[in-house]
Amino acid sequence: MGLGYIKIATTTANNGVPVANASYAIQNKNGEVLYSGLTDANGDSPVYELPAPDTALSQAPEPRSVPFAVYDVFIRKNNFLSVDKIDVQ
Repeated sequence: MGLGYIKIATTTANNGVPVANASYAIQNKNGEVLYSGLTDANGDSPVYELPAPDTALSQAPEPRSVPFAVYDVFIRKNNFLSVDKIDVQ
């Protein structure tokens, strides 16, 4: 089993200003929340480790299973558009 990493970075759409205190949740495909929290003053979350398939699978010409892991990310902040990113690799 391999490891992958994810970090949430939130900014405004028009000029890229960081959005502090945005709530986020990272879920597996079973709907289990693996990590959640609030972004910091720079609009960032910590870097989180996530389970992923072994990297050798991505090099196989015809892998027997999907050579990547997918997660769902949900971000919320009052007075901002909600963001749902489904099947983040």
